[in-house]
Amino acid sequence: MKLPIITDTHFGARNDSPVFMEHFMRFFDRVFFPWVETHQPSAILHLGDFLDRRKFVNFSTLNAVREGFVQRLEKTGAQFHVLLGNHDIFYKKNSSVNSLRELFSDRFVVYEKPQIVEFDRRPLALLPWINKENEAEAIDFIKTAPTDILCGHLELHGFNVLKNTPFDGGMNPDLFKRYSAVYTGHFHCRHSRDNVHYLGCPYQITMNDYGDKKGFHVLDTDTGELEFIPNPYTIFTQLRYNDSDADPSTPITVEEGRVRGKFVRVVVETKTKPYLFEKFVDSLYSHQPQTVTIIEDLAPETAADEKVDLTEDTITIINREIDGLQNVDGARLKTLLRELYAETQALENTKQQ
Repeated sequence: MKLPIITDTHFGARNDSPVFMEHFMRFFDRVFFPWVETHQPSAILHLGDFLDRRKFVNFSTLNAVREGFVQRLEKTGAQFHVLLGNHDIFYKKNSSVNSLRELFSDRFVVYEKPQIVEFDRRPLALLPWINKENEAEAIDFIKTAPTDILCGHLELHGFNVLKNTPFDGGMNPDLFKRYSAVYTGHFHCRHSRDNVHYLGCPYQITMNDYGDKKGFHVLDTDTGELEFIPNPYTIFTQLRYNDSDADPSTPITVEEGRVRGKFVRVVVETKTKPYLFEKFVDSLYSHQPQTVTIIEDLAPETAADEKVDLTEDTITIINREIDGLQNVDGARLKTLLRELYAETQALENTKQQ
């Protein structure tokens, strides 16, 4: 059996932005459901964070999920299995109130507690989000589950919470060494170490996702092999501007397909011909991007060790600066600034709607 696995769909992300909802549904409409309809699996597994908001739901978002996901899912005949993620629960300390039970329990198979489930005679250990109330039960399940594959929504120490940003805290991954494979959601950056595989979100949600491979996975329950199905659609892109060798009489133009409808970041490496730069920006805006952010720092460098790679994402730069500080709680400061950065991105997106 081919078992499709997706995770961290975060419907309603970016303050319930219609722009991002359209971007999310493009993946399901053109990539995920065509695969499901072609291969006709009997089940689909979701590893948590189905919706984005923990405290409430936006009815426009709920309508889009019903029409673009739930109704199409029901037409396939596949049974939808979904674990609780941290964004699916109302209280942080327990899972007693959760959006999946309240909204989808009559349509989805929702896992609020650890459970062994067979998919075509292949037993999988399904482990929803671990909190203070269920921690003892979860650890006992991890240590004793009679299967070699565990699927969960895990927060593990040392794995990348964002690209190039290891998480300082969480569970010790050594606890899972008894499994041949651990497939998990939660961190959106797709990456692996030893037997642990973070599958990542299926599409870009923030600029930090730029350059990451997105998509979904398919587990062969007969062989245990995992296949990656890429998502070719993006909403973030980056351009580099350098006119040092440009002909002053020839405008530098932008390819429409790279920017139309997208959030664009322009990194200015060298700007010696202002007229050409102006025409470049005009060309860029003529293709109707969502927003354009220009990163420009042409001031003389004062010292070699002060040079900043402007192509790096903001969180990576912040974390490196924190690592250079003394007498501070680096882990706590990184967590605080990461949360503030995420809130700022959400507020900025609201202004752009």
